[in-house]
Amino acid sequence: WSPFQQEVNGTMYTRNAAYAKREYSGSAIPKLMGSFSTALDYKDFSLSALFTYSVGGKGLDYSYVSLMGLGSTPSAVHADVAKSWKEAPVGMTETSANRINPDAIPQINFTNSAYNNNNISTRFLMSSSYLSIKNIALGYRLPSAILDRVNMRRASLMLTVENLATFTALKGY
Repeated sequence: WSPFQQEVNGTMYTRNAAYAKREYSGSAIPKLMGSFSTALDYKDFSLSALFTYSVGGKGLDYSYVSLMGLGSTPSAVHADVAKSWKEAPVGMTETSANRINPDAIPQINFTNSAYNNNNISTRFLMSSSYLSIKNIALGYRLPSAILDRVNMRRASLMLTVENLATFTALKGY
């Protein structure tokens, strides 16, 4: 028995991450990663795009971890802190069977924050899969009638966009 352990319905839980069970929770290495591109031409216009992707793998969002705890000095916190446990209703204790929600955000409590609030755990582990639009280029080839006047053979105007968007489950990426 430890002052950091508590039994609920015959199962022992810890209130201190130092005593928590350690287990394998997946790999950071993606199962598949790569890129694909396209290039289209129509008359004097061209359009090309480059996409990159990664499928599988897990990542730990340290920024989210740091925003989910409270300290002795004021600092920024994540909006998800508002979803944390509230005070137990009258007549119900923290050990009541229907009070434990394994998917909930732990109660924000400065005294207990050192033990369980934002310790590294699988609740901060997220899918690292993503799809990124790396490059889009739109081009226009100037007509030869215009170029002949300035003694040029070929010229194009290009409009490019780099790193336009990334679609991912990781917050803040």
